[in-house]
Amino acid sequence: MNVALIHDRLHIKTFWEKRINNDCEHAESEEQRKEKSALK
Repeated sequence: MNVALIHDRLHIKTFWEKRINNDCEHAESEEQRKEKSALK
């Protein structure tokens, strides 16, 4: 397999893992913000 292609796949994989982690962290902080809110 082409080295550039392997590098690309790793880059895409880490890119999506970071995106998913960021989305999860954002959802958690959003949840905490709602719990602390006075407007329950």
